Amino acid sequence: MKAIENDMNIKPTRADQSQSSQKPSSASAKSSIEGSGGSSIASDTDSVKLTSSAMEFLKLEETLNHIPEIDSGRINALKELIAKGEYQIDTDKIVSNLLQAEKELY
Repeated sequence: MKAIENDMNIKPTRADQSQSSQKPSSASAKSSIEGSGGSSIASDTDSVKLTSSAMEFLKLEETLNHIPEIDSGRINALKELIAKGEYQIDTDKIVSNLLQAEKELY
């Protein structure tokens, strides 16, 4: 997430957000930057730039949101194999995958 923060390009365009210490000098200047109730109104020129990595994460998140948490078909197939006594555990594959995951951590 640090990469997203570094690429944010938000430029103050309103008098109340400028880097100087000056404040609007009149009521009309103040009313031009405040909406009803004193809340600030965003300018049309404010912008945020996301990195390509951030965009990929957003796409991945959207894809993952559409994948069901439980694969009922796979569960039923495994239950059937276990009930028939045909489910076989490939311990070599499990060990290989665990070792690969451990290597990727370093």
